[in-house]
Formats: sequence, structure tokens, C-alpha cells
Amino acid sequence: MSPRKAGDTPDEWAARWMKAAGNAIDQEHYQKVALAKDIDRRTYTDRQHQDYLKPEEALECEKFRIQDTYGMTVTPELVEKDDGGRLIKKLTALEGILASPREVITDEHGREVLMPPDVVAQRDRAERDRLPICTDWGNHSTSWLMRHRLGLQGILMDLMAGLEIIGNEPTLTAMADFSKRNVPHIKAILNLTIPLDESITRMDFKPVSFTTWFVYHISSSR
Repeated sequence: MSPRKAGDTPDEWAARWMKAAGNAIDQEHYQKVALAKDIDRRTYTDRQHQDYLKPEEALECEKFRIQDTYGMTVTPELVEKDDGGRLIKKLTALEGILASPREVITDEHGREVLMPPDVVAQRDRAERDRLPICTDWGNHSTSWLMRHRLGLQGILMDLMAGLEIIGNEPTLTAMADFSKRNVPHIKAILNLTIPLDESITRMDFKPVSFTTWFVYHISSSR
């Protein structure tokens, strides 16, 4: 039990105790997944169609998924970083953002449409092949196009190249202006709410600012 510090109110002590207990439960789960029995793909696939799995079966499935996803030995540290499958989704989204788009096509009305990279299109195709009856697909190509129009690829490329961004660059100003002009579309496509109460001038540009907030959230949204 977390020791009570001098000056702690009952609520503060309870909050620290609950946090410590939650961390301990999480660490135990990471250990159990890493030590779970190895299963093959057929067993994993069969279990995905079952209504109920025993606790040890669920751990075995999680271990298989992580090992199959990253191609690495499953350790407690890897289980923690995987974060229930969220890490690979963020890495896949990042891969799509950094990939170069395909050709531009023109529709029957003369409008130019930028085609998404193969890696993004393949995600949409695979999802539709896997879930032919479902219509609530991810629409990764639409999300990619919105991120591309925001100019996120160029900003991320600069960051990965080691360039320092202080916040007054034209690309960031353009991204902020575009995002605030298209608030409902960004919310609908990326499920991201733009903080209109913060002006780009007033937020220029603290470590936690429009730049940091927006680039992080828009890279990992949906």
C-alpha cells in the first residue's frame, strides 16, 4: 500500500493508492502475457470466433498477436509498449503519412483527385475483404488525404530530419489556418476537435502548444 505523506488529504492519498494499485495490476498483466503458452495461428484464428475465452486463453491470444505483429520475442516491456494494439496502429498511420502519394487522376467533372499510397489503399482493401458485410470500415484513405492536405507529411519529415521547428514557419501557419477553416470536416474524418479558443499568435509557441498538440493528435487520431 502506498504510504501516506504528511499533508495528504484523504482524497490525495486515495488517488495515489489507486494509481499504485493500477500500475501493479498492469505490470502483473504484462508478465502474464509474456509467460503465456505459445499457440499457432490456427488456434488463434479459431478463438476469434468464440464468444468466451478463459483468462489463460485470452493471454495466449494476446501474446500471439503481439509476436505476430512485431516479429519479436514477447517481453513484459514489449507488451507494455504495445498498449493493447495501439502502438502498431500509430506506427501504421505514421507509415502512411510519410509514404509518397500515387498519381493524380481527374474525374468526369475535371476535379483532380490525389491517390493514396499503396500501403494506405491496401489497408482499406484488406479491411473490406475481411469484413465484407460490415459497412463501418476505417476509411484510411480519407484520413490520409485529410492529413496530406493539412501538410502533416512535410512537417514530420522536417522533424525526423532533425530540423528545429519553433512555430512561426509558413507550413505551420498554413496548417493552423486550414484546420480552423475546416473544423467540422476534420472532426468528422479524424475525430479531432480543433481548439478554436486558442489563437496561433497567442500560442507561439510553447513546448506544449498548437504545434505539439496538433501534430501528435492528428498523427494518432482514428
